[in-house]
Amino acid sequence: MHLKVSQSRALDILGWNPNEKFLNAIGSNWRADDDGTIDGTSVCWLLCWAKAEGRNNEAAAHEARRAFEAIIDTPLDRLDTPDIHEWAQRTGRYGVRAAVDAELARLLG
Repeated sequence: MHLKVSQSRALDILGWNPNEKFLNAIGSNWRADDDGTIDGTSVCWLLCWAKAEGRNNEAAAHEARRAFEAIIDTPLDRLDTPDIHEWAQRTGRYGVRAAVDAELARLLG
């Protein structure tokens, strides 16, 4: 997956999230290459936040969904399945980049 905006703009948009835990985690969980390729673990991290609405994080989830759509070239709807979300929670956001990138590509067909 790739950025739709510059890395600087992506970080700015991510910084609009009202959740302190989210904001503190950006530095260790958000990575994109100079060419705009997003680390699959970063995609999984943002997806998990976007799906956090059931854990008293409605505002953070809403802002994560908005950020996802604004900065990532793949629509959130393509990843918003129970199987992908469960995999992202269990493995994707903590995995090795190459393996996560490959699995995301496979899951998205």
